[in-house]
Amino acid sequence: QFDTLRLRLIKLAVQVETLKKSIRLHLPRSMPDQVILRYALARLPRLLV
Repeated sequence: QFDTLRLRLIKLAVQVETLKKSIRLHLPRSMPDQVILRYALARLPRLLV
């Protein structure tokens, strides 16, 4: 769920950087679900077609 992802990002104090055509997330190194989040974010561009 998107709300779950949003709440986890807020709790982890993720820094969000907005660029011209993209968004960059700066994640803390000690993030517990880092592998799952990277997998989900890597698949996003394919879902937006």
